[in-house]
Amino acid sequence: VGPHRPSWQREDWPPKINGDMTAVLDGNWPAPQALAGKIEARLNPQNGAQDIEAVRAATLDSIRAIMMIRAYRFRGHLAANLDPLGIEPPGSHPELD
Repeated sequence: VGPHRPSWQREDWPPKINGDMTAVLDGNWPAPQALAGKIEARLNPQNGAQDIEAVRAATLDSIRAIMMIRAYRFRGHLAANLDPLGIEPPGSHPELD
């Protein structure tokens, strides 16, 4: 808190014109070369970064979970028991397995 600012004022408000949070929304992000240093700094193990394989495995797990949720949202009704008399045999749906 500086001498010319109130104690309740946030450091990150108002957002910077070309800050990371606004760039995500408006698409005005810097060139990839400008971001390379920032990415390398975050991947540096001395900064507490994880190794590439752990990040890749976590990413794949997240994608698989999202795809499974999406499959049940779109195809979940196919696995529902909508035949109370049992006239039609239950079918197999590989995308829900």
